[in-house]
Amino acid sequence: MQNSFIKYLLFISLSIQVYALSEYAASFETVNSAKCSTKVPSNWQITQYARPYLNTKIDEAYSLLVKTYVYNGLKDKADFKTKIAAANKCQTKSCKLKELFESDELVEKSIFLLFKYGLNTSPYANKDAALLDLEQMDAIIKGVNLLPTHLPKLWVSKRLVRHIKKDIGYGHRGMIFANASIELYAPWDRELDEDGKAYSLFHELGHNLAYFYNLNYSSFWWDMSGWIDHPMGWRYNRDEMVSKYGQTNPSEDAAESIAAYRLNPTHLKKVSPKKYAFIRDYIFLGQEYLNGSSCSNTPVKSYLEKLISSARKTCKSNDCLITNIKTKIKDDNRYPLFLKAKDDFFKTFLTR
Repeated sequence: MQNSFIKYLLFISLSIQVYALSEYAASFETVNSAKCSTKVPSNWQITQYARPYLNTKIDEAYSLLVKTYVYNGLKDKADFKTKIAAANKCQTKSCKLKELFESDELVEKSIFLLFKYGLNTSPYANKDAALLDLEQMDAIIKGVNLLPTHLPKLWVSKRLVRHIKKDIGYGHRGMIFANASIELYAPWDRELDEDGKAYSLFHELGHNLAYFYNLNYSSFWWDMSGWIDHPMGWRYNRDEMVSKYGQTNPSEDAAESIAAYRLNPTHLKKVSPKKYAFIRDYIFLGQEYLNGSSCSNTPVKSYLEKLISSARKTCKSNDCLITNIKTKIKDDNRYPLFLKAKDDFFKTFLTR
């Protein structure tokens, strides 16, 4: 009888927690109040950033924003036919870009995202992509701006597009705003305000940050989260979840936990101190966002940079550097999970 009563209380406790759990790890409005955020760049700042790429580096910009095999496949498409016909009359690549993107501002913002963050939004470089408008582009820049400035540039011309199919993302089981590829679907544009768009994008960036540790399939992440790959579907420990959406599977758990760390860190630390510590050390390199007093404190980044500096004294190739760094990490055992990171992670530091 006593055991039955204890089980009943446990059931009630878990039920209350599930009921109280929000759909997402943070409210969309938190994108405006996140600690240690830099101000979203103004149009003038973006113009200044893009100017060299439209002058002395125009060949590099054009080659990344316009891929011949994609461009040729769009010549007869209704959404692009007129733009491409106008571009083909241009004598310069700057003129071509302006015709293809319909405005100087869209060209400049595309260049800003491409060269500052390594994110390629061009429909002329990515198949099945639509041209973004200025409002959509501003929401993307707002979401990307949440990435901490101390991280190295993690991507090179990574796909970030609005899918060209106008109704994709709607289904009988609900709406899909975007995916980790990163493709933005119709509900992202129609159902979300600017803050919601920015949050959704940052969530997808979280998937890509999680990639460096392969969190979808890593046993250490499953253990922290209580995940079990059950024949009937994923099972989990509800005490470790930051949102209802994060309960879907280990991948969504990772992306939502990363979003929580950036936008609702107190919640993550309360729900799962283990996840909080992992994301602090291995995703954000020691940077914390509980308050605004430690915005320049990145101890793990400093640790890695010291290892790299020391390794460069004896190594010339990246392979040698990575082996040297991993050996030192293993020896001192301060951040052992770096040994599970993909080599791509270290290469982002080595190629800066």
